[in-house]
Amino acid sequence: MLYFTYSEGFRNGGSTPVRDRSVLPSTFKPDLLTNYEIGAKTDWLDRRLRANLTLYYMTWDDIQVQVEDPQPGVFALATVNFPQAENTGGYVELQWLALDNLTLGASLAHVDAELSQSSTLCFPDDEGGQVCLPPAQKGARLPLTPDWKATFSLDYTNSHQIWDASPFFRFDYSYVGESVNSLEGFESVVNLGDRSNTLPSYDEGNMQLGLESNKWTFTFSVDNVWDERAEQFLNNRWGSPRISISRPRTYGLTFRYNF
Repeated sequence: MLYFTYSEGFRNGGSTPVRDRSVLPSTFKPDLLTNYEIGAKTDWLDRRLRANLTLYYMTWDDIQVQVEDPQPGVFALATVNFPQAENTGGYVELQWLALDNLTLGASLAHVDAELSQSSTLCFPDDEGGQVCLPPAQKGARLPLTPDWKATFSLDYTNSHQIWDASPFFRFDYSYVGESVNSLEGFESVVNLGDRSNTLPSYDEGNMQLGLESNKWTFTFSVDNVWDERAEQFLNNRWGSPRISISRPRTYGLTFRYNF
């Protein structure tokens, strides 16, 4: 199947309570997204291999971003609208029935999410002048958007029965590329110190091993097998930066019975 999609969407505007001394606006407008997408969904090798491909281009107008009041000594945050950004990317997915009881899967995604024009946001002050934020440059990366993502999966079921149940094993691997924590020059970096705005890349693996019958399923699982402490968000609003990390290695036992 070959397809083309054109779609539009929006996110509601709203209001932000701000301090009396702040020059930041108390309201913000909706932001708008326009998406163009082409793709293909295909089967090969007598339907033992599935290959899907997607390419897309998005324009994002009046982006809602959080900023800090640029006046010295005024601690205030608000949501404002920045003119425009664009996302260009693609995604490929493969699934292969290598053996009757072994399925392999993989995917790869890449995106360039960046500001499509340079701009400096300014706000009127009480003295009839203007106070401006630092300039945002064309090509600045959008926050929390990894440039690369990849996955691999292995799903195996053994035909030999144990207690009238089939043993199975599944392993999932994921890679998440580098990203930036906030739009450079906009969100606060108070007390950030020498801490970089970049969130490093990381990879994780999950494993499941168990038995499955017509009536019951028993599963032993390990999430985050090599105990990766992936940095997922940097909260820079406190005396020292606080980093949110991924959940550490976790073991689990699950038993299900169908009545």
